[in-house]
Amino acid sequence: MAGTGFLRQGFTVNWVHVHLAVNHLPVVGIPLVLAILVFGGLRRNEDILRLAVGLLALLALATVGVKYTGDFAVPQLDGRFVSLKGPISQHEQAGEQATTAVFLLGLAAGISWIRTRPDRPTSTPLLVLVFLLGVASTALLIRTAWFGGVINHPELHPSGF
Repeated sequence: MAGTGFLRQGFTVNWVHVHLAVNHLPVVGIPLVLAILVFGGLRRNEDILRLAVGLLALLALATVGVKYTGDFAVPQLDGRFVSLKGPISQHEQAGEQATTAVFLLGLAAGISWIRTRPDRPTSTPLLVLVFLLGVASTALLIRTAWFGGVINHPELHPSGF
């Protein structure tokens, strides 16, 4: 099969590519699943609530993976990014904070998922905690994404680089 696809041009995937590909999962997924959680709460539908807390627990696991792909990506950055050492550091620091918040979210969501059974309704205080941790996690993920965007989108940085 003839062609000039990126594989024929010597394109290789590295940790930077992987990080850029997977980092959107928690940034988009957690707010969407929070909407499902709210919907389930408003409908008082235990199946939807259980689905939402289960998905949040899985997204928390994925977020830890996203953080590690970022850790592996940093050494692979070449000299072009030397001038962006500040934004990279800000992105890493924000990522640590977001990962911690999402870890706590995943822990609360996982406990809620495990405790929920057909004969026992979901704990309302635990669901409120999951929701609040989800909102905090979303805010921290957006902040992390902003700093990440500055790395490859200098127009986002106030100094314009």
